[in-house]
Amino acid sequence: MKKLPNIRSNTVGSQLQCVIGVREMCATTMETGQRPGFHPPLTKEQTSDAEVVKEKLAAGAELVRSTLPDELTDEQEDLALGSLEHESGHTGQLLRYLFALDGERVIGTRTLGFMTMNHLPNDGDLASMRQLCFGETTMDGIGFGLGFPVLLDPTQAQLLGIPGEFYWGGAASTAFCVSPAEDLTVVFLTQFRPSSSYPIRRELRIATYQAITD
Repeated sequence: MKKLPNIRSNTVGSQLQCVIGVREMCATTMETGQRPGFHPPLTKEQTSDAEVVKEKLAAGAELVRSTLPDELTDEQEDLALGSLEHESGHTGQLLRYLFALDGERVIGTRTLGFMTMNHLPNDGDLASMRQLCFGETTMDGIGFGLGFPVLLDPTQAQLLGIPGEFYWGGAASTAFCVSPAEDLTVVFLTQFRPSSSYPIRRELRIATYQAITD
């Protein structure tokens, strides 16, 4: 099991144990209407067993699907979104590190590094592609990797951030961002549409970086 430095639950299995536990807790609450306390779903030894972790992840996902009603109450919607937020946070943390279980690689550091490089021609930015498109930022200083924008030059982009940061935003103002240089992951869940009506993600970015004082 690969170690993940500088965080309290420092193995991939320990991170995923939290995801499994929240899935099981969400399913129980959906089914019974009672929110149970969190109980670790794996023993310490099981968090190092790739097959057990994968089986538990799959079982937890199926359990949630089987207990979701056709129509959710407001409380159930809050529960589902809270569970998603928790899971997304752990996924964001794992993206910063080597993602592998007992030698069975899911994604390695070099693969992730390649994905988060700028793949636009001549190492240009989105503005150099001369394509008009919607975005909550200008296209200057923003490259694109294999799946998400990559911050190349904060001054050109007029964004508070550090080169190498990669991110994505959704139609309803949702966002995630990973800054390898700052060892930082941000997951932002909201339902504010259209996302062009207020620069909430820009303000989130400013507030996040202003909170870093070291």
